[in-house]
Amino acid sequence: MSFALLHTPGQVICGGMSYAAHNEELGSMVRVGEDIKGLPFFFVKAPRAFSWDGAPIILPDITSLTRQALAAPYGQVTGEVELAIVIKDRTHRIKPEEVHRHILGYTVFNDVTQRDLEVVGYPVSMCKGFHSFGPLGPRLVMHQDVPKPQDLRFELRVNGTAHQKGSLSEMIFSLETLVSQASNIFMFERGDVITTGSPPGMFGYSLKPGDVIEAEIEGIGILRNPVVA
Repeated sequence: MSFALLHTPGQVICGGMSYAAHNEELGSMVRVGEDIKGLPFFFVKAPRAFSWDGAPIILPDITSLTRQALAAPYGQVTGEVELAIVIKDRTHRIKPEEVHRHILGYTVFNDVTQRDLEVVGYPVSMCKGFHSFGPLGPRLVMHQDVPKPQDLRFELRVNGTAHQKGSLSEMIFSLETLVSQASNIFMFERGDVITTGSPPGMFGYSLKPGDVIEAEIEGIGILRNPVVA
């Protein structure tokens, strides 16, 4: 059973540092402390960043924010395909073995990021918080209809070319660990979302006006968004 997504979540907690290969890739560009590798990492994305399937991703003008030599005023913008876990009820400090009781369902999330600002050291919430940088969709698939979410495969494509491809089974830790750890920090309400972080493959391209980016997770759907300036 699935439902269209109609309401913006009250809170979206983004997971990170979830894939060893991505941590290695990111570490070649940005300093990553050894003490946090292999542990769930969380940040909060600005509420106004969220949009839906089909909504345009708007490339930002960052010329006033960085002195780097850029190929275009908006620099390097890329996407990240992630599973979005939708919470069922008001809850806090969930034990890993009880996580399944608090999941309403799943959808697809594209964690769009301004890489130039990330590389020069701007806060994560700023690099990922631009308006339109958080598409969700295309639908909500109920928890009981996804018996093995940790085995789901995914792919991120730009104009049909794959840049990320893999499985949630490649995560360093389990989805239960991710949700449990997040709940130790944040109080959740029904409809809130936790995302899983992303695998490698986001540094080899840059979105430009006219592109179409697709984030697909098997059994969940294809989140498709055009890119504009």
